[in-house]
Amino acid sequence: MKWHLNLFLALCLAMLSALATAAPSYAANGECGPGVVRNGNANANVINGTAQNDVIRGFGGNDILRGGPCDDKLYGGPGNDTINGGPGYDICVGGPGVDVFVNCEVMVQ
Repeated sequence: MKWHLNLFLALCLAMLSALATAAPSYAANGECGPGVVRNGNANANVINGTAQNDVIRGFGGNDILRGGPCDDKLYGGPGNDTINGGPGYDICVGGPGVDVFVNCEVMVQ
């Protein structure tokens, strides 16, 4: 259980560091704003972001997560996930399993 706490703390530090240095990006209309929070479940999910700053969580299962054109935060969770940040400054966090990262400015396994 101790390694879970250490992993959690490492992920938190990486996220805070990335957020402090994040460069803004813009959607097709020139503006990015608050997006949506989309959550998966324990099954294999395919979750797509919007044209805003989204938070996407796959949770369990072998998920496919896709961000939109803005600055997204994508969390795979347990399973063998494919995490595609898309355009923008994206923070991608894997989790237990073998994850594939595409178009992610910050990647944390």
